[in-house]
Amino acid sequence: MPFLFLIFALFLPAPVAADSPYLSNEVTIEHADWGEISVGMLSGDGILGPNPKRLVVMDADGLLLATSEISISLELFETRSRPQPFVGYNRSLGLLYLPEPTNWERSLLIRPPGNKTGLPFPEELSASYGFSSRKVAFHEHLWYEARLI
Repeated sequence: MPFLFLIFALFLPAPVAADSPYLSNEVTIEHADWGEISVGMLSGDGILGPNPKRLVVMDADGLLLATSEISISLELFETRSRPQPFVGYNRSLGLLYLPEPTNWERSLLIRPPGNKTGLPFPEELSASYGFSSRKVAFHEHLWYEARLI
């Protein structure tokens, strides 16, 4: 028994290394008012659980235009239709996040052009803005879930 305690005492208190934040499912869209924009899911590191995610919209210079609420079950869908070329789907809450370009504003530099590193963690961003949310209708829920298969 003392040997087991010694093993735990020596090897258990190792520091936990978090993964760097990363942008996934990024799409580039030409927007009539904002020019070329990038939309993606900014993911952090849920060290002991699922990774927190939020949708981010950036301009060509890497400035944040809009960000959704944080979720652990968020998906990005490109719709290729106007006026909403993409939507966010929150699986656990049954919500759709719809872009509201009239509420977008340039703020924090998320990513300098050409740089894929140094992204902020999703929790470090301010409150969500630039998106409206609504409950997903039953047929939409089936459609989005089927697209995830």
